Amino acid sequence: MIKYVLPISIAVLVLTIVTLSPNKSIPENSKHGLQSALEPSFVVSNIPPSADNKTYLKTLLGKGLTKEEAQLLVFHKIKQTYLTKPAGTNYWQSSPVSQPMIDTLTQARQIRTAVLTEFGEAARDNPVFKEAFFPLEADYLSSVDQIALFEQMTEQQANQAKLLAKGLDPAKLPLSDPTEVLSKQAAYEWKLRKSFLAQQLRASEVTFTEQSFRQSYALLAPIYEFNESSPIPNASDVNTAINGLERLLGVEDAIRIQAALDPRFIQFKEVAHKHSLSPDQVITAFGIVLQAENALMQAHDLMAADEDRAIEMMNQATQERDNNLASFIGKETAEQLITTYETPASEGMEAIFNLNR
Repeated sequence: MIKYVLPISIAVLVLTIVTLSPNKSIPENSKHGLQSALEPSFVVSNIPPSADNKTYLKTLLGKGLTKEEAQLLVFHKIKQTYLTKPAGTNYWQSSPVSQPMIDTLTQARQIRTAVLTEFGEAARDNPVFKEAFFPLEADYLSSVDQIALFEQMTEQQANQAKLLAKGLDPAKLPLSDPTEVLSKQAAYEWKLRKSFLAQQLRASEVTFTEQSFRQSYALLAPIYEFNESSPIPNASDVNTAINGLERLLGVEDAIRIQAALDPRFIQFKEVAHKHSLSPDQVITAFGIVLQAENALMQAHDLMAADEDRAIEMMNQATQERDNNLASFIGKETAEQLITTYETPASEGMEAIFNLNR
């Protein structure tokens, strides 16, 4: 959200200008006089409140201010012009639903237009006007992308306010897709920071460099961030991604990432801890389960073409999993972990594949 707050530096500039003005002085021992001196309307006493911005800028420069200082005060004057209090927003009165959000969007557009009118296209790259053209704290997005995303967010909040006022369940409120209003590269950068996949990568306890994080994301995005127009990932796609992760980060870190992305791992880990397994043992045990899971996916893909072979592969995969896990942590613990993992399996996989659909 754009912050329309007068910087401290402006207050300093105002005091400087008042000092320079021959017709303005601050009464001694007068609190009211000091407060008045800090008001923007008292910046230069011989400039009428209705003075146009060009006249205001010229006069400020004539008072000895630098170009940047003068622009900053003109920018404040422009904001004061359009940041008007919405009608009907007194605390004792009701206001139209979502009206404040709509006003914010309208005012932001008016301010940008006024700045461009007064200072031209160069204003977009002028740090003085950054808050008008870069309304979000997202340095990885261009001005155009930030404005588009800000407007989408503002409109979404206004629409949600209307729906909430009608009693709609908050969990059912529609959410906008930021990637719809961003350029292709900006959408990708946004996903690297805000998507479910990116969040889970950071939560995996794997130590990344920027490069390895971006590479890991690129490997997994086709599996976890496909959309309705993309084919559903198959066992081959998963294998390719996992093999790539293992080459990039090592086997254990590849398992940690898969664990962070699998909703079934939470219960799996809880049961493992009850059996006093160490963190390394938990990861190894989960790796054994994942290996079997991958083999089962391959068998599933083969089912339509060769059902007998697919069933044979499934039986082999589960047998190897059970034997390997039992020899590693004991039969009883292995059986409990497998039961825990398989119980919510269908819901867990459905959750994964529906994340971005």
